[in-house]
Amino acid sequence: AAVLAREAGYDGVEVMGSEGYLINQFLASETNLRADQWGGDFERRCRFPEAILSRMREAVGEDFLIMYRLSMLDLVAGGSNWEEIERLAQRVERAGTNIINTGIGWHEARIPTIATMVPRGGFRFVTKKLMGAVNVPLVTTNRFNDPATCEEALAEGCADMISMARPFLADPHLVKKARLSRAKDINTCIGCNQACLDHVFKRKVSSCLVNPRACHESDFPAIPRPEASQSAADRGGQGGKQLAGRRIAVVGGGPAGMSAALERARLGADVVLFERQAQLGGQFLLAQHIPGKFEFNETIRYFETQLAHLGVDVRLGTVATTEDVAAFDE
Repeated sequence: AAVLAREAGYDGVEVMGSEGYLINQFLASETNLRADQWGGDFERRCRFPEAILSRMREAVGEDFLIMYRLSMLDLVAGGSNWEEIERLAQRVERAGTNIINTGIGWHEARIPTIATMVPRGGFRFVTKKLMGAVNVPLVTTNRFNDPATCEEALAEGCADMISMARPFLADPHLVKKARLSRAKDINTCIGCNQACLDHVFKRKVSSCLVNPRACHESDFPAIPRPEASQSAADRGGQGGKQLAGRRIAVVGGGPAGMSAALERARLGADVVLFERQAQLGGQFLLAQHIPGKFEFNETIRYFETQLAHLGVDVRLGTVATTEDVAAFDE
């Protein structure tokens, strides 16, 4: 697999040695009941990941990155203790690993590790404990979804790097926005797992609750708002889909209404959004008060920021009547 990845043009691969998958099961005495050279004491239980890494390094050469995701906190009975974790880290380094990533908890663990109820960067202390024990960079992970938390973890010396995955489904431009000091423009991952992991475990296409376009980009292509001077040809042949000059009314400022207003404004329409409540958000205003669901307020913040950027006329505390919407094109 690593050789195929290299041939396909990738810079490296990550070996999944955590979360209770096969390699992790070989390492834990609770699940490795073998009596041969691959089981028994800790030294023999380590042979499986060592063999994989050394053979992989031999196959791909020295100029190809190999990252190993090491379970630093199993959170299950019979998991590895800290002495074993530290020794394993040193052994996988010698076997050819360039970077060690942090794995937290088996899937069978009863302690939440990535859900919204977990504080942002809540497990970075685990990675920090291993800092200095190896000579390769360490990566910390789990519930990093905003630039500020990442910067805090690095400043505290918790790791050399930060790993994120789900946040890039929510906003593929996260890093660029962070670099430009536009954190308020980031569509923040809320840790709900409803359209990413839940879909994966059901063998469905992964996506994102707060960014349904994720993994469906060809089905729902993003069409940027055109400049006034652009012709239809300059817009990439999308002239027939542009809404420049049209006045559109959107009734209801919940997630669907905010999204509808935002997409139409991006297409160049003059949009008025009517919301009878004093605040945008709809059902998300209720959802954010449920224990462990506080991140829903980030989605409201994102939409409010984007609607303001695009000049959408948001009319709070206003019940739209037939007379109000009669003058609109849509």
